[in-house]
Amino acid sequence: MEIKKKLSYRELSLKDKEKIIIEYYKNSLSFIEMSEALAYSERSISRVLKEANINTKRLNRYCLNESYFKVIDSEPKAYILTKQNVIL
Repeated sequence: MEIKKKLSYRELSLKDKEKIIIEYYKNSLSFIEMSEALAYSERSISRVLKEANINTKRLNRYCLNESYFKVIDSEPKAYILTKQNVIL
């Protein structure tokens, strides 16, 4: 079994960095999957995306409905607001 050497951040060219960014958006792969597919270290992938100001924490655990309390149309909503002493 052949083990591929993964390129570190210092070994990346501008083309390599562009390829990481394109693959990240195009395929929505995790760092581990990208590392295996592109032969770049996970740390270098993370660093390239961070330097490009790309939010890599896009898989949020919770879905937030920011307009949930705009209309108080149910008893549970009213209860939550009264228990939290929220003034609208």
